[in-house]
Amino acid sequence: MTRLPERPNLDHLRKQAKELLRLYQTGDSIAFARFRNSLPAARGKDDAGITALGLKLHDAQSCIAREYGLSSWRNLQNYVDWTTSRVSQSRKDAVPLWLHDVYGHQQDRPRPTLAARKLAARPELGQGDLFLACAIGDESAVARAIADDPACVNAVTQNWPVLAANRYSICRHWSR
Repeated sequence: MTRLPERPNLDHLRKQAKELLRLYQTGDSIAFARFRNSLPAARGKDDAGITALGLKLHDAQSCIAREYGLSSWRNLQNYVDWTTSRVSQSRKDAVPLWLHDVYGHQQDRPRPTLAARKLAARPELGQGDLFLACAIGDESAVARAIADDPACVNAVTQNWPVLAANRYSICRHWSR
């Protein structure tokens, strides 16, 4: 996985995608290898098979996002926006945004790769209270909280009972 710079720039990432597409259109073998490694539609295909796909800019953007460890261009855009915004600097503001990625919200589905990436960049997002421990599936922190105060299992945060938060968290399946 390619590492994003400390302060990623969306315009630079767009240029990377356009350059990758340009290289693909000229038959560049490195571009074919990148698509083959990162784009599910190109996996296992030879250069002729990848050429036959007629890849477009959105495919190059998807490839770039996957090279950076995110599942889609939209997730990459959201991550870049999050890392460069002042909101992400304040834990008070960053935690609700991160939880939105963990659980989804209204019509938005959870975004596990984005939530994982944000947590890797800011591990403290998952620390500090029982609800956050449930969100990341930190069983030892949950057990300690219950041992300290058995009534905490009835607590409701973000309109969720905390143990339901643990059950429905996409983070429980991450390897740590």
